[in-house]
Amino acid sequence: LELRADDPTSPEIADLEEEINSYQQTLHLFEYAFGIYAFVVLYRTRRAIRQRYAIPQEFCCEDAVCIACCRCCAVAQYGRHTADYERYRSVCFSTTGVPEQHPSLV
Repeated sequence: LELRADDPTSPEIADLEEEINSYQQTLHLFEYAFGIYAFVVLYRTRRAIRQRYAIPQEFCCEDAVCIACCRCCAVAQYGRHTADYERYRSVCFSTTGVPEQHPSLV
């Protein structure tokens, strides 16, 4: 009995499927690790902003819940608490998010 490459039971196809599965598992591992890393960075940033601007917590795990439910909303909230974007235009690649001559919110 001769097996062909287009036969789904061929050893070459099985080896290829196994290799693809291995790559997919590795990719999922990196996605999971990056998700945890991003969560930790966002959590620590939110906690630092809360401490710097003396913003009280509504409940014990508010930072973690906000980041877990909607990360982009949490990041937008960082901006609203750190600069007055209604008075000053925003700029990329600055330390405060507004032009250097304008103050950040205190």
